[in-house]
Amino acid sequence: MLVNCYLPSQTLCLIMSVLILGHECQPFLLQLFYQIIRSRYFLKRYITSSN
Repeated sequence: MLVNCYLPSQTLCLIMSVLILGHECQPFLLQLFYQIIRSRYFLKRYITSSN
């Protein structure tokens, strides 16, 4: 099941997808999504701060 997102940020889109699908997902999958989102977030912050 895909969630159509019209948000400007891809990270926000991922977060909304996790929140919407969260009730149907196993905790392990939620944790995995959380780790991916968090790693992307810190990676973006690191890249923008280093430039």
